[in-house]
Amino acid sequence: MSKKINPQEKPDNLNETSFSEPVVKKEFGYEHDFDAINAKVESLSACVADLQRQLREAPTAAVGRCPKPNRGKQIELGRLVHAAYVRCVEEDEITFNLSGSMVKDNSHVRDKIIEYCKESSYFDRYLLKCKTGFTSRGKSIVEGVILSFFNNMKAKIRSDRDPLAVRQERMKGKKVKERRSRKLSRRLAMFKRHPESAPSVAAQGDCDKVLVGECQSDEEDGSNDDGSLDCLVPAWRSETLNNFFQNLDNLHDKVATRKWGQKPRNNSVVDKALPPDLERDLPTWSKAV
Repeated sequence: MSKKINPQEKPDNLNETSFSEPVVKKEFGYEHDFDAINAKVESLSACVADLQRQLREAPTAAVGRCPKPNRGKQIELGRLVHAAYVRCVEEDEITFNLSGSMVKDNSHVRDKIIEYCKESSYFDRYLLKCKTGFTSRGKSIVEGVILSFFNNMKAKIRSDRDPLAVRQERMKGKKVKERRSRKLSRRLAMFKRHPESAPSVAAQGDCDKVLVGECQSDEEDGSNDDGSLDCLVPAWRSETLNNFFQNLDNLHDKVATRKWGQKPRNNSVVDKALPPDLERDLPTWSKAV
């Protein structure tokens, strides 16, 4: 009869047993290192406890996307920022550098405004309404309002330096450039379809040199009530070049639903100089003698 071996008893032959490996229990054909599993469970429990502690210490960290402060709240904070900036100017004699940026050149003014804003009880109520304290998110909201105040000051300065007459002249120049660009695009398209429209005196490739923006005439709104356009033809252009452009415009009007000459044009010659590089590159037949 075989003798039963108690697993808790030490074997007689110690040389046949190794104590370098952990003691394992065999159950249902599987081997489990229970000491390692217990250590892992304790480590995970410690991580969970640490995360719960961080969540308790940061109650403002709401789940999901935080709503943006409404416009009314931002207006109230804007008034507070304005009053703080007045204190910066009057008490500390520091002002915004409107020609610089907020981060590089005006960070000290921004920090001083925040310091003055913190003295107001409304500042804390504003952050509370935004469901945040003066955390990184709350600071970014306040800095955004200060940046908006800074940009509004820059816009006002530009508006004061840019009266209505200057803005109207700028818009007028923009329209002239747009008309010139559209005119050039139409003439290029017509010449691509009708290469035979090139002047007889033009060598191969000469037309590409004159079909550029600098060679087109400017068109601007006239002062007449009929809505006519003043077409300012450069004085350096030859009659051959003018006829070439006119032929391209006529070819466009034959196939286009919107005619090029729908608006009446008052042609006038203006003395306009050519850039030296372009003048050397233009063919002889394109320039008036």
